[in-house]
Amino acid sequence: MRIYASRGGSDHGGNGGGPRRAPSGRPGGVQFPAGVLERHGGRSLNPADAVVRAGAPTPRQTAYRAGSLLLAEDLLRDGDAVDRINDVLGPQGMRVEAPRPVTDSGDSLLRRYGPHLADLPRSVPLRVADSSRLVVLNAWPALQALRSAVAGGRLGDRVMTGVGLDHLLVGSAVSGIGGSPATQGSPATQGSPATQGSSGLTSYALPGLGGRGPVDIFMAPPPRRSPAEIGGRRPVVAVLDTGIGAHPWLDIPADGSPFPPDGFVSVDPELQAAILAEERRVAAAGTLPVELLQTEWDTPIAPGTLIGDVDTHAGHGTFIAGLIRQVAPDARVHAVRIMHSDGIVYEGDLLLALRLIGARLAAATTSMEQGQADPPPDHLVDVLSLSLGYFDESPDDAAFTSLLAVEIDKLTSLGVMVVAAAGNYATDRKFYPAALAARPSGDGPAVASVGALNPNDSKALFSDDGDWVHYWAPGAAVVSTYPTTFAGSQGPIVTNPTLNLGGFPQRRDTLDTDDFSSGFATWSGTSFAAPLLAARVAAGLLAGATEDDKLSLADRDAAATIRRVNKALGSLQGEALHGGAPNG
Repeated sequence: MRIYASRGGSDHGGNGGGPRRAPSGRPGGVQFPAGVLERHGGRSLNPADAVVRAGAPTPRQTAYRAGSLLLAEDLLRDGDAVDRINDVLGPQGMRVEAPRPVTDSGDSLLRRYGPHLADLPRSVPLRVADSSRLVVLNAWPALQALRSAVAGGRLGDRVMTGVGLDHLLVGSAVSGIGGSPATQGSPATQGSPATQGSSGLTSYALPGLGGRGPVDIFMAPPPRRSPAEIGGRRPVVAVLDTGIGAHPWLDIPADGSPFPPDGFVSVDPELQAAILAEERRVAAAGTLPVELLQTEWDTPIAPGTLIGDVDTHAGHGTFIAGLIRQVAPDARVHAVRIMHSDGIVYEGDLLLALRLIGARLAAATTSMEQGQADPPPDHLVDVLSLSLGYFDESPDDAAFTSLLAVEIDKLTSLGVMVVAAAGNYATDRKFYPAALAARPSGDGPAVASVGALNPNDSKALFSDDGDWVHYWAPGAAVVSTYPTTFAGSQGPIVTNPTLNLGGFPQRRDTLDTDDFSSGFATWSGTSFAAPLLAARVAAGLLAGATEDDKLSLADRDAAATIRRVNKALGSLQGEALHGGAPNG
């Protein structure tokens, strides 16, 4: 499998190289269907009619949950700060109400790790301040009022870094972000470059030309060695995505029976319960819709429709897990459901999941260093794969992009390799969290941003690009696992179920493009390039540990984890990122 590392300002492309990179910042954004925004209580920020505070630049397109802000837990526990915030929001007709402390949550995991969540950004619903007024709850003007108050000295600087929009992130598969192909007028649904007027981009959304569609394969799953044969623990790849669906390659039972202890994929009911507890809190306190992630299991059908199509990102996480199985069969995928089947991710949910993964990893590391009982294997995350992202409204201002960056930095400082998809919008506008790769790496491995290649090694036309995209991996028309239980209502174009030949009834159909009972599919997107790099890193970690005792996965010392990651990255092409190892 080909993985290419960009070197400085150079470019990689098949057939003699790709186009020169233009300066970053050309237009780009996610065009959200109205139904998706309504379902999630979202709003798209339009720069042409967005309110702007004095001296601030015009914002760029983004999307966010209209009825809530992200507020850091330490601000929420400061009664005076909340009162001052409400004094500023009052003239806007809005206010916030501090929720119960996270240490007093009804969820056991949140209570247990309460000290680690003391500055966690939490989603806090906006409320109408005065019942006699008619108010449109909108987080963007509320945020601008707060930032104007900071600039005017009415609020402290902590509000600048501890308050933000609750962005809507999207999965990076070429299939759109919501709605049904039957309701959008084309198999290329809205929210994807496939609808932006280019026939070349449109092709990637069509089955047979890179779009999601069922296929058959004729091979056994890649062989997986036993723990004894490996001689140590398995590297863990955490996949924060749509969750999982039944598939034999992934040791995911279809009948609801328990997962095998050493199965390829594991789920996290404890973490899922914590995410659900916070979602229920927001839903109970707010007035705008909140879609709840009820379980760790992926769901196939778009909610709120009577059509029955397989949703745009249903099966996304299972597809990603299958890619990792093909490249790193001795690893373990830890699946956390953070994405809805229409591709939407709430930033507040993502921040919570990242913080809890880091808190458990830190506790597990301490336990190992003190010679205590071995922690649960999935608490020792080595690689984090993120096939999602958003366009920030103010990417050049560090204060406005700090919420997600802080959580990523906490994980990399613990030695976790974070791999993120570059996005599918054919733009060089920075797509986060992948664009965090452009920053200095700090105390841990640098974030790895991954663009998508076509099968002939040229860059996929849909892939985002820019000097912040550091790696390239196959991401167009790739084949992987898909939930065997997923089938939609489209059916074959032509069917003859009553034909009788020689006394035997026979059914004859054309291809049913949304019946995935074969368990395999082809699909395109930087969503799938990113986990391929994550899998190569995981395989490299295990190979390095086998070759050198100093690279043992049992050593959780920060310097040791960085050495392991650098060794794994270097093995991709005999060179590390930008010709030099991260962190020197």
